[in-house]
Amino acid sequence: MLFLNAVEEVYHNNCSNEEHRFHESRLLIQKFIPITPTTVMRMMADDTNAMSTPEMIRIFSCYKMFGDFEKAFGTFLRDVWMHQLTKKYGVKIKEKHSIVGSWPLRVTEKTTKEEFEIRCASTHTGCERYMEFERV
Repeated sequence: MLFLNAVEEVYHNNCSNEEHRFHESRLLIQKFIPITPTTVMRMMADDTNAMSTPEMIRIFSCYKMFGDFEKAFGTFLRDVWMHQLTKKYGVKIKEKHSIVGSWPLRVTEKTTKEEFEIRCASTHTGCERYMEFERV
């Protein structure tokens, strides 16, 4: 089963601190979207025009692809009572997936620049969570 929007909705709706999320993913962002010293200086000077540069627009449109989504997925599972649902239908969540990994589109340290560019060009956010079930 692929959860396309569940994680993103929980992650973004439950975290009111955008600055914390940005700093949480800063290192990975810098790996894929280098920030020039000029932009950093303009940001520090609180230059409102700095936020409308192509570089900053790209950063703000992509930064949501980076982050720790595990906690948000756990919250989602609790919110929908997944434990009770699996019990009711006689299934359980598989420990090890056999088709694809849990986070097939997530941007990580192992993601290549080319893979990142493909994800940016797609509608994928990196929050897509895959989960397999098996009969009890």
